[in-house]
Amino acid sequence: MGGAGAVQFAAFHIKLRDQWLHWSARQVKERRHLIAQNARFLVLAAPGQWPNLASRVLKLGCERLPQDWQEHFGYPVQVVETFVDPLRFRGTCYKAAGWEQLGPTQGYERDWQDFYTDTQHPKQLWVRALGESALEQVRAAELPPALADPQGPLPPACPVPTARLDSLWERFRKQMTDPRKARGVRHKLASFLTLIALAVVAGCKGPHAVAEFAHSLNPAQRGRLRCRPRRGGPREYDVPSERTFRRLLKKVDCEQLKEVLTSWMQSEDPAALQIVHADGKVLKNAQPAPPRSPPSRPPRPSPVKSRPNCKSPRPTRP
Repeated sequence: MGGAGAVQFAAFHIKLRDQWLHWSARQVKERRHLIAQNARFLVLAAPGQWPNLASRVLKLGCERLPQDWQEHFGYPVQVVETFVDPLRFRGTCYKAAGWEQLGPTQGYERDWQDFYTDTQHPKQLWVRALGESALEQVRAAELPPALADPQGPLPPACPVPTARLDSLWERFRKQMTDPRKARGVRHKLASFLTLIALAVVAGCKGPHAVAEFAHSLNPAQRGRLRCRPRRGGPREYDVPSERTFRRLLKKVDCEQLKEVLTSWMQSEDPAALQIVHADGKVLKNAQPAPPRSPPSRPPRPSPVKSRPNCKSPRPTRP
């Protein structure tokens, strides 16, 4: 008797799984590390010789997995997933071990970052929560600190919808002057400036944060920004590095960049702001308020001194 098993990191995108966990697209990126995938499972035993052996091994492995994951990666895994080929297997051992079948996948295989190939061979998706409160924790609005990703928070999401990126790129292309020499230019100035503007609006500070934001954009967003096409890969685009962002920020006219970005924002949202209610708080990046002079008070009237009784005594009669 023999066998083999393997556990790895979870798949990037599975619609059925993400719906089962009630995750948004942003939460999938932030919480994917809490899922492990049973990539291989093989038991070499004659049928009927060791009853319930496969389900028993799966149960013991799921009980041990969070502890081992904590020791190796610094956080406990909460959910495990696997794929079963319906043309060859039925997944009976997973069902007996308490796994839940969510349904068939769409039959795509990950080929590159955010690129998939249609294999036309869907598989059955099975999942299981590793604990009584595991599903409640991973579905919560905020994760407990013990389940946070040790690699740190992700770059902020793009604040502008993909369909509206064209207008910002065109505004920069028409109104900004390229300070670089024509020789050796790899990335378009409008693409540079659009990436910087989007990163700043999203809350990034500094070239390092801007570069991380640019690398977090998906191929559709990079294509809208006319990023440099990657050789040998259709629909694949390269973004500038942190060092390239630093060099450009030293040459670009910041005041002109600010004016162009402000005019674009006004054209996208022409309605004037009517009321700003700060509720007694200090706004971020606001100028300090001028010192208040003490209020002038009217002079107090001087107290009237009481005069002594100066009445003359009455004359006495003789």
